[in-house]
Amino acid sequence: MTSSFARFGQRVFAILVAAILAIWLIGPKTGAGIFDLAHYLVPAEARALILGADSAEILTADESANQLKFWSLNPQSIPSIAGPASQIPGHLVDLSAVDRSILRSENERRAVAEHLAKKFRISFEDTLHYVNQAMVVSKEVNLDPTLILAVMATESSFNPRAESRAGAQGLMQVRTHVHHDKFEPYGGPLAAFIPEANIRVGALILKACIARAGSLEDGLKSYLGAPSAASGVGTYTHKVFLEREELRNVARRLGGSV
Repeated sequence: MTSSFARFGQRVFAILVAAILAIWLIGPKTGAGIFDLAHYLVPAEARALILGADSAEILTADESANQLKFWSLNPQSIPSIAGPASQIPGHLVDLSAVDRSILRSENERRAVAEHLAKKFRISFEDTLHYVNQAMVVSKEVNLDPTLILAVMATESSFNPRAESRAGAQGLMQVRTHVHHDKFEPYGGPLAAFIPEANIRVGALILKACIARAGSLEDGLKSYLGAPSAASGVGTYTHKVFLEREELRNVARRLGGSV
């Protein structure tokens, strides 16, 4: 009698959860998928009941959440992207995308950070952090740090919580549904909203796009997801080039040397 009642209760619970999922999915402007809602609103035990996940899978999800929390609190410990970046043949990367001399001095970095803080109306502390991160990551992937900053400026206006309708997320607007595997070392796709992880994954993708396309301009088009996009004034590539040159001029004019 007790076991029959328990089975009946499980069926009722499963039907209730399925109904909630159905309402969510057909409801207006939700923009969510079944696994998104199941992850955030349905307890792990219920996901195991409905999706057939075992305890190991649930534990992995919990560990990922803990890892994300750790990276957000300890950004200095976040893994380098140098290993994966080294697998991209350097001789295929357009030399105009590489510069090891820019932003080497503290004065240059502070000047660029002050410029960005005023232009995008965000705190100097935040922009200085992004500039310093771009410098660190540029060494890991061997790209010009002002190029990385220019992509951030064009893609998200330095909003680490930015998210597009196409699913692009974070500072460099990485599409996590396409590049979810690249976020695994950082705890999973939600790490796209952690600046240190987003910049690293975005820079890795950018380098791969440039190497594959054969030129910086075509690489930027590939990064945008529009290889056949037009060139010229007002286009995505033109905006990135203008932003990059502006940052380089600020560094040269106001930075000087320490």
